[in-house]
Amino acid sequence: MIIDNIYSVVDEMIKTANKNNILELHALELFCGDGKHYSAKFSKYCKSFTGCDIDEQNESMFYKNIPCGEFIEGDSVVMVKTSYFTKLDKNFNIISMDAPLCIFGNSYCEHFDIITQMKRLITTKCIIAFNIVMQPYTPSGGMNPKWIERRNKFYNTNDSLNLDLDYVFHFYCELFKSQDIIVHEMHIMPRAKKDKIDFLYFAFCVCET
Repeated sequence: MIIDNIYSVVDEMIKTANKNNILELHALELFCGDGKHYSAKFSKYCKSFTGCDIDEQNESMFYKNIPCGEFIEGDSVVMVKTSYFTKLDKNFNIISMDAPLCIFGNSYCEHFDIITQMKRLITTKCIIAFNIVMQPYTPSGGMNPKWIERRNKFYNTNDSLNLDLDYVFHFYCELFKSQDIIVHEMHIMPRAKKDKIDFLYFAFCVCET
């Protein structure tokens, strides 16, 4: 059983925004799905909420869960890489990624294929928020070896099954720095538990270029 701490994540997002004087929230949620969980709760605090997902079947439920939102059908990774969202001229100050875990879609893995492209999205001071899998869970059938291989390569370690919080904190700070992104503040909190283990964390990075 997985226990997801969604309410605490949303509360922390609002606190981080207020602390950094980001008061009128214009959010972009990548890999939004149908928006029924995290997105639906967080969107209530936003002036505007745009969700992007590759599955067109999610659109009708997205609008039921987020009536005032905007759904964009498309591959989030490709659309970021081609600067699609920048062309919308919306000045998003919340950029959130709730990417599926493990390997998915066109051989994408977690947020790895998109987080290296964040500079293409930042037009103003903003919060970049994303999941970090600290200890991969073991789904039925065992661990996906390709997932572990991708994780080891991304995190530049031979032991991505047991990430250390200090390690990932500095890793992401350096990752954003390599994109010429200024990180004003970053903190990481537990998001979900499985078998009493905090396997999933959520990161909040206050950034600008």
